Amino acid sequence: MQSYTQSAFGVIVAFLSGFYGCLVGSKVLLSFLVHSGRAWLQGRGYRIALQLSGVLLFLLGGMLIREALRTLEAVWEKFFSIGQGWF
Repeated sequence: MQSYTQSAFGVIVAFLSGFYGCLVGSKVLLSFLVHSGRAWLQGRGYRIALQLSGVLLFLLGGMLIREALRTLEAVWEKFFSIGQGWF
């Protein structure tokens, strides 16, 4: 039983190390890319990048709302098409 506990502990430590390493590593990489890209994103380029990001965010939000409404419709039909309501 002791060897199982030791091996499970090693797996847990390895998973958490890898998980947080990727999490922190992705933030470091993103900050490096943003810092190195600041030079060419000035004036008109910056404004265009912001506008494209806004349009993309708006479209993705619309897709999420549509998916939420479809899911709610399916749940509604499943629970209320029985013929007898909850009341």
